[in-house]
Amino acid sequence: MPSFRPFTLLFLEALAIWALAAGPAAALDPRFRLSQYHSSNWQIENGLPQNSAQVLLQSRDGYIWIGTQDGLAQFDGVRFVVFDRANTPAMVRENIRALAEDTDGTLWIGTDLGLLRYRHGAFTHFGSADGLSSDQVRSLLVDRDGLLWVGTERGLSLVKGGRISSAALPALADIAVTRMAQAADGSILFATVQGLHRLHSGRPLERFGVANGLPDENVLEVFAGRAGDIWVGTATGVARLAGNRFERKALPPSIAGDSVHAIWEDAAGGLWLGLERRGIARIHGGKVEVYGKAQGFAGNFIRAFVEDHQGNLWVGSFDAGVTCLRETPFSGFGRREGLPSDDVQSVFQSRDGAIWIGMSGGGVT
Repeated sequence: MPSFRPFTLLFLEALAIWALAAGPAAALDPRFRLSQYHSSNWQIENGLPQNSAQVLLQSRDGYIWIGTQDGLAQFDGVRFVVFDRANTPAMVRENIRALAEDTDGTLWIGTDLGLLRYRHGAFTHFGSADGLSSDQVRSLLVDRDGLLWVGTERGLSLVKGGRISSAALPALADIAVTRMAQAADGSILFATVQGLHRLHSGRPLERFGVANGLPDENVLEVFAGRAGDIWVGTATGVARLAGNRFERKALPPSIAGDSVHAIWEDAAGGLWLGLERRGIARIHGGKVEVYGKAQGFAGNFIRAFVEDHQGNLWVGSFDAGVTCLRETPFSGFGRREGLPSDDVQSVFQSRDGAIWIGMSGGGVT
């Protein structure tokens, strides 16, 4: 009945938010192929402001935040709330490049024309006139001391207590800082088009380039793993820092040399790579599996990952919106999983527990 619809919608939204915020939970079971996870995809027709989901974050209250080239979206598992220039005057430009949440739950948003702070339902804009090294914000990081690092097209700025100051790192003053991460030892890592830089407290800034084993000077991503590993994605591959040198990760010929824009390590130790041309690559137990459009995934150009409190993996695609991969009680098996055909006619379990599958055309496996 129509009179029950508002209550039903509110109940579903509350249930979805509870589910997103619940945790902790196990990661995706690595025994399953990527195509066997349940895949939910959302694009413009589902409420996204644009399909370029280039940055993702789950805030502590459970919401998934998606930054696109045409605005910011907040997702509760059922519907999107979009923030753009039409309803958010502080958002001078809608190209969202970076997201971070600080220790008090404030959301920081990096755009092509300044830094936004979202607190208590209100947005505040900060720009070069307020002390930023550049209005073009490329990356954000909240370190363990609660300090906000702002990577821009021209170096770094720091935000503490609402005040913006220079990071005082002359070597990075005129370089775009595209990604940042904090390592287990407390050092800060900066990805740039001129290699990877590392800052230890009380030490000079270090630089790593091709001479140190990087596949390429153009570093697109830096990720600090759970066991202390440092991974970098470059324009021509991925590598791990071992001591003071990088070791390139060998990948199958089909994806070797592809640009790596995103890296994530799940709770089960699986390493996920976001590729520019071939979709997702998952590395687990020495095996590499690729999941792109050719294998049934929504997009090929992957820009972001985030694992939610339930262990589901959210994937931001530059060409296909946002996708959530999750486990379900049911797993599908077809040609992608090794069957000779997708046309299954009969299934039988023998006394020894083996499953026999009859295929169209008379085949049995």
